[in-house]
Amino acid sequence: MINRKKIKQLVMLLVFVILVGVGFYVFESRHQNYASDKDISYLNDVYLGVENQKSNYLSRIISFDSGTTEGGELTVYFDKESGDTKIIEASYAGETFMLEYTYYFRDVNDFVILEKGERWDRPFYAEGRQKVKDEESKYYFRNLNMIQWVDSLGVIIDTQSEEFKQKEKEILQQLDKTLNVIKQ
Repeated sequence: MINRKKIKQLVMLLVFVILVGVGFYVFESRHQNYASDKDISYLNDVYLGVENQKSNYLSRIISFDSGTTEGGELTVYFDKESGDTKIIEASYAGETFMLEYTYYFRDVNDFVILEKGERWDRPFYAEGRQKVKDEESKYYFRNLNMIQWVDSLGVIIDTQSEEFKQKEKEILQQLDKTLNVIKQ
């Protein structure tokens, strides 16, 4: 005969094991500090493919008021057949800095950004100025969501950090402004 007490204990143990397993899965999926290798590999292929086709694209140079003392310039590369934007090279200069962003697009949702920045100790017109900072970061976006940020030291930034979330927001706002300049 089946012992009801034993069955109840087994059911409770089974429920406990299931709840712990579900809880662990939810915790891990929320605290994953990296994008999948498949996504990064895909986006690196996009970056390399677009860069390798650069000479086949049409280009347009746009000067604009970037809000910096020296302004900004965009070089936009378009696919000849589809008209799709494939690369945007954006330069922003100030008295003591130079920033360059290069966007490599599969489409407007999936892209890679290379960011290069240089800072000097005094304005460009001052004698004896010296470079004090040289940085390079890489950002990966899938479906308009940043999935990985590799900083200038090669460190992958935690996707759950406030720094990561703030940078994602800044980049998407800057991209929106850049695309609006191109449309004008």
